[in-house]
Amino acid sequence: MATTSPPRLFLTVDVEEWFASKELVRVGDDSGLRAASDIAETTSHILDSFARAGFVGTFFLLLDIARRHPELVERMTREGHEVALHGETHEHLSRVGDADFAAMLGRSRGFFQDRFGVRLQGYRAPYFSIDEPKLARLKTAGFSYDSSVFPCLPIPGWYGSWRAPLTPYRIGRRLHEIEPQGAFMEFPLSVHPALRLPGLGGYYFRNLGLGWSLRVMKGCLTRLGYAMFYLHPWELSDRLPADAGLPFYMRRRAGAWARESLDRLLAAARAVPGLKNSTVFEHCRQMSAGKA
Repeated sequence: MATTSPPRLFLTVDVEEWFASKELVRVGDDSGLRAASDIAETTSHILDSFARAGFVGTFFLLLDIARRHPELVERMTREGHEVALHGETHEHLSRVGDADFAAMLGRSRGFFQDRFGVRLQGYRAPYFSIDEPKLARLKTAGFSYDSSVFPCLPIPGWYGSWRAPLTPYRIGRRLHEIEPQGAFMEFPLSVHPALRLPGLGGYYFRNLGLGWSLRVMKGCLTRLGYAMFYLHPWELSDRLPADAGLPFYMRRRAGAWARESLDRLLAAARAVPGLKNSTVFEHCRQMSAGKA
C-alpha cells in the first residue's frame, strides 16, 4: 500500500577511513596510511555532489577524523548538514565495555561542543553493531536518536533485526521494540519493504548494482514514505591499495564508478514527485514536536 505522506529521503555518510575497519582488513601500523589518506578529497566530493543536487545530509563522523580534518566539520555545518557521531574509533561494539562506551560518548560530545560549538544529537554504531546495553547508555547521554538498526533478514556474523520497524520509531529497551511514550528515536537503515533485503547503501549499489539500489529507494519512498541512503567516503576513492588485503566487496566498483552512480542516484531522487529532504535530526525534532 502506498503511503499518503510526502516521501522523505535521508542521505547519510559514515565518515571513516577504509583501514579503520579492522574487522575486515589487517593493516598493522596505519600511520603511513593516514599520511596518504584522501578522505578530505572524497568527503569534499560528496559535499559537492549534495550541493549540486540541492540536498542536505547527516555525516556520522569518527572522532579521529574530526580531530584531523576540522575543515570538513566546519564546511558541513556551514552548508547546513548535520554532524553526528560514529564513534571514537571504528571498533565493533561487542568489543567495547558499557562503561567505556559511555565514557567515549562523553568525550565525543565534549570535543564537538568545545571545538565546533556542535551539540551531537545522533549516533550510528560501527558495523551497525548497536545492542541493548549500548542503546540504554545512548538514551542517558543526551542523544536524541540512533541510526544503527538494520531491519533486514539476518546476515550471519553481521547484522539484521528483521522484526524492527522499517520507518522511524520510538525505540524501547529492545531493538525491535516500540515505546509509544518514549522520547528517544530510532532511524533505521532502509531495506526492500517486501523482501527485507538491504540495498540502499554504498556496499550494495557497488556490489548488487545501481539498479537494485534505485528499486529499493523507489519502493521505500512509494510504500513507506521513508528512505535512508548511506555510504562511505573511501568508496569514492581511486587510491584503494590493491595489496592491502581488502576484501573484493570493498574494492569492487570503488572510485569513478561509485562517484558517477552517486550522482545518478541523487538525480533519480530529485525526480521523485513531492520529495522532501532534511537532516535526520531536523526530522527527529519535527516528529518530537508533532509536526511530522
